[in-house]
Amino acid sequence: MSVAKGIEFISDRLRGVRILVLDDEEIISQTIRCYLVANGGTVETASDGVTALQKLLEANFDLVTVDLLMPKLNGLAFVQAARKIWPWLGFIIVTGIQQSDLLFKAKALGISRILHKPFQIESLADMVRAEADDCVKRIAAMPAPSINRIQQHHRILRHIAATVATAESFVDAMLEFQRGIAQIHPVDIQAVLGMEGSELVFVVNRSKPVSGAEIDKLQGEAAALFGALTGKPVSGTVARVLVGDPAREPEGDERTPKSAIMLPILTGNSLQGLLVLASMDEDLTQTLDISFFLSAANTLSSVMAGMSRMRHLANHDYLTGLCNRAYFEETLKHALSVSRRNDRPLSMLLMDLDNFKKVNDTHGHRAGDQVLREFAQILSKEARESDLVVRLGGDEFAVLMPETAREGALTRAHRIIASVASQVFLRDEHRLNLTTSAGLAGSWNLDRSSPPSQMLLYADLALYGAKQAGRNTVRVWEAPVNPSGAVSAGTTERPRTDEHQGRILVVDDEKPIADVVSIMLSGNGYAVDTDTSAADALSRIADNRAAYDLVLTDLNMPGKCIFN
Repeated sequence: MSVAKGIEFISDRLRGVRILVLDDEEIISQTIRCYLVANGGTVETASDGVTALQKLLEANFDLVTVDLLMPKLNGLAFVQAARKIWPWLGFIIVTGIQQSDLLFKAKALGISRILHKPFQIESLADMVRAEADDCVKRIAAMPAPSINRIQQHHRILRHIAATVATAESFVDAMLEFQRGIAQIHPVDIQAVLGMEGSELVFVVNRSKPVSGAEIDKLQGEAAALFGALTGKPVSGTVARVLVGDPAREPEGDERTPKSAIMLPILTGNSLQGLLVLASMDEDLTQTLDISFFLSAANTLSSVMAGMSRMRHLANHDYLTGLCNRAYFEETLKHALSVSRRNDRPLSMLLMDLDNFKKVNDTHGHRAGDQVLREFAQILSKEARESDLVVRLGGDEFAVLMPETAREGALTRAHRIIASVASQVFLRDEHRLNLTTSAGLAGSWNLDRSSPPSQMLLYADLALYGAKQAGRNTVRVWEAPVNPSGAVSAGTTERPRTDEHQGRILVVDDEKPIADVVSIMLSGNGYAVDTDTSAADALSRIADNRAAYDLVLTDLNMPGKCIFN
């Protein structure tokens, strides 16, 4: 009888037993797999501890055979991590190591079955059968609530989920969730590790005194396990929110948690976070109603998935799927802060489609929407993983480029412009050839006190310069040579001539705004001067009363009531 291709049936004594074989030596791994399958077992393999943890998330297993020396995560570290999530899981050590200290540590973890390489393969099936039976006993020994209590728990969890869903932020939601759970099954330390936007957050609620060092340790273990389970090691700082202010015990009486369990919060096979539980006095594997907290983790996964969807809708443009202006402004603020702190360049491209209005007017808004989608696809294709591509509104898009200096950003802009020019838009219907113009500004344009919005303003001015230069090009923001001589963005200059439509004085205490108005007016044939204070403007007018045909002024000017 054949049980799998190339494997002959031996017995069915392992029928129904689910085994994960963890060994980095493929010949040993496959030998064990074939023998266990031939004895009726269901077997999967992994060559390192990180992959094994991920497989444990994806499917249920009764036990794992574990080699001690492996890449990424050694055998003992794997067992410690897995035990925090699946305390009932069985383990068999299969190793060629004879070091007594490692074997002692394995036994200290409660592993009594150790098979030394080389070994007689026939002895493995009996050992697996015994460990699987012990796994069943461990599960049966765990606290099991009555049917009535299970139904009560589900009602309470539904109520908690409805309350949490109205929270305004991830942190608020997690705190609300922990308060609700504590009313049913109080635990000394409750924590949730999860993502709020792009930041990993550890929200801790404690009912007993515990030292900061112990919280650090718990947080570190949770972050390391999260990284192992997702395959993406956590880098940088994990934000912490610590609540609960229990009465402090006498100095030195803050204790170390006796046990901790970390339950995965899953949506499908995607890890959303970890529910962390710790006790100062009890072995949670013996006292915890694990079924309730698994249900709580499932409830939490639904809440977190819902919040993630809402966050996505709030931060993304419905038409193109790109991030929107609100998300862009928050990201720009953070990116500029990082740029200044690390003294690294940050560049911004502002782009729109030339004569896009004609597309809508000629072919309709449905065609215009499809053009915008295709434009967004070009920008996304040209962007690096570290870039942020955003639709600001209408046909205006931005690309934020960290770690990119002026020349590098300019090269990228030319590449995007060439890609747009070579694209046939609406290929199956109207076959349109379009172009784009771009304005470039960056951290080099700003001083350390300039707000992030000023970079966007300068990129907008540069884009205006590209339009004035004939479109299908890019211009880099260059500050005007002097307040009274309007110089356009980039290389296109508009010095004042004697032939003009009129002379205008622009008065605004915000110089970037005065510069914008100056460039726009001078580009339309006006001679323009600017002042940033009401007193200077009055002095300029008093010196030459017939110089100006019009004064454009802000109403809120420091030091002078503009009406006066």
